[in-house]
Amino acid sequence: MRHRRGDTPLYAQIKAYLEEQIRQGRLRPGDRVPSEAELAHQFGVSRITSKHALFLLAQEGLIYRIPGKGSFVADRATRAFGGHMMLGVVLPFLRMQHELNLLRGAEAEANRQGLTLVLRQSSGSQEVEAAAVRDLREAGAAALIVWPVDGAHYNPALLQLSLEGFPTVLVDRCLEGVALPAVVSDNREGARLAAHYVAQAGHRHVAVVSPPGDWASSIRDRQLGFLMGLAEAGVRREPDLWLTDLKNDLAQDRVRIRTFLAAHPEVTALLAVNSGNGEAAFQAARDLGRSVPDDLSIVCFDQPDPASVEGIPFTHVAQQAEEIGKRAVQLAIQRIQGDPSSLRLEVVPVKLLHGRTCQPPAEAASG
Repeated sequence: MRHRRGDTPLYAQIKAYLEEQIRQGRLRPGDRVPSEAELAHQFGVSRITSKHALFLLAQEGLIYRIPGKGSFVADRATRAFGGHMMLGVVLPFLRMQHELNLLRGAEAEANRQGLTLVLRQSSGSQEVEAAAVRDLREAGAAALIVWPVDGAHYNPALLQLSLEGFPTVLVDRCLEGVALPAVVSDNREGARLAAHYVAQAGHRHVAVVSPPGDWASSIRDRQLGFLMGLAEAGVRREPDLWLTDLKNDLAQDRVRIRTFLAAHPEVTALLAVNSGNGEAAFQAARDLGRSVPDDLSIVCFDQPDPASVEGIPFTHVAQQAEEIGKRAVQLAIQRIQGDPSSLRLEVVPVKLLHGRTCQPPAEAASG
């Protein structure tokens, strides 16, 4: 079929034709628009001409484009964001470098894909998290990327997303038994490497500090990894040295760990499930007059805030937070497109970085 209308520019004819298709509902929001090549063949024009028509439609917000995938009809919400498909992101906080890096990776990938990110913070509250999910959906988010709030019970708002099949990707942890894809670090392997390293340094009385394991799959995996690493090196688990009821509140945890360490002077090394717990342990040790690492070695996930640990580089498990954010956006796009393979768990590798907070215990060094 060839479409010609007198002196009207060919690109304008193509644009008007597609506008009419959208107006009449023959092309609906989310439908794929014919490609440059398909339009060029249909109208008997060059691809430069058809490309210009699509460019103008995208500028007006009638369609949005996903590199490598094609052009799609925008809904009202998408048009409100300049023709860019909108992805909602819900994070608990933006206070740790890990969280900031994850957002940076997601934003870079969204920009590359021509998408718009809209961020909400849940402040560690399931009620606020549920409200953020609702607001982002009402604003027209095509998909959600959510870092679930810690808790012994799953947020019903996230369970509802799974039941409805709404495109959603979890980051940092998965919800076991819930059909939602997730992008996580290799938490178990990272913890295993950390524990094995401490044990190989000669430590035999090793403490583990952590929030409760039922708060998140990531916490459970790290606790299991610590156990595996110690066992591999021949260090038995001492139940009294596992402090697993922290609150992820720096002030409270500092007092709790200080009391714990005072009651267990035999501890020469401590494994912390996250950087906040590592920071609290460092400060608790200093409160007791114990030097890190001369009197107490500490290894944790992620580098604590340097300002809170006297600028000392920690031996820590480094996560690829930017890679997690990038993959989450890619997986969200696959969910939008209905790719059945997108319902999966992606595990991102980690590595152990050696700092200045772990060394052999004094008795081993003197021996």
